[in-house]
Amino acid sequence: MTDTSEHKLPIWFWIIAALALLWNLFGVYQAYLTSTATIETLQPYLDDKIMAPEYAGFILAYPTWAKGVFWLGTVSGTLGALCLLLRKSIAVPLFALSVISIFVMYGYNYILSGKANVLTGFNHFITAAVILIAIFMLWFARKKKAKNWLT
Repeated sequence: MTDTSEHKLPIWFWIIAALALLWNLFGVYQAYLTSTATIETLQPYLDDKIMAPEYAGFILAYPTWAKGVFWLGTVSGTLGALCLLLRKSIAVPLFALSVISIFVMYGYNYILSGKANVLTGFNHFITAAVILIAIFMLWFARKKKAKNWLT
């Protein structure tokens, strides 16, 4: 039986939904840092050689529309995860919006910006993780909606 009104959802559902919420909240924090970055806030990373000057320039030149898409992707992913925890089927379109936003944002980072060469191996790893997790969450929400675990 797949109707949640007659049985409890497995613990792994709640764990995945909670981890998705934490992951997306971290994304919101990253969107905030990118949106508010100044040379003063980046200087400690430059001084400690944690960040290359070219990458700092990339962040400082990030266009407003790309920041907006970054926010859209992280906020819609956060709301999607919250809706999963509330067992609401609106999680599916929210995760879909997040996936679309992520592809647009990384399309800018890797293609439109013309500065993909300043992105490091760590940036590539994070990009892959963000894309894979977002696609997984969309798939997961769709499967659980199909099982009537979400209303």
